[in-house]
Amino acid sequence: MGQQQLLLLVLAIVIVGLAVVAGIQAFAENQRKANIDGLTMTSTRLAVEAQSWLRTPIMRGGGMPETGDRPSNFQNINLDFGIMGYPVNGNLEYQDIHGFYKGEVVDSDFVIRAFSANTSGDNADNNVVCVTITGTSLGDISTEINPPGGTCSS
Repeated sequence: MGQQQLLLLVLAIVIVGLAVVAGIQAFAENQRKANIDGLTMTSTRLAVEAQSWLRTPIMRGGGMPETGDRPSNFQNINLDFGIMGYPVNGNLEYQDIHGFYKGEVVDSDFVIRAFSANTSGDNADNNVVCVTITGTSLGDISTEINPPGGTCSS
């Protein structure tokens, strides 16, 4: 009788251990997905605000020339998050709870590269979100999540 109880106790401990490991893995995966969602949400908001900044006259703090010629893209425009009014660090990166956001003009596009705050861009588990804005309408925003090599295509 004692051996059966000991066997059941060992079996119960093994089952509970496996359940704990599975729970930890599920939590880690959900945390990673939540971080990607947060990076994507903030990057998209920043993209829409960059489009709005481009269409706002210079005298009101935007990027549209006073001549009234509405630019259709970001060509020849020096734009970063500091110019848009966001607090930035020495690398001109905006930071929130989800990660760091770097915005720069590449050719005629404004490209936002977001990466997780917990890994600072150096870890293989780092989440990277790239948002490219090619113009001033909502259809001109494209998003890429965890691109190969962690670099944005633009």
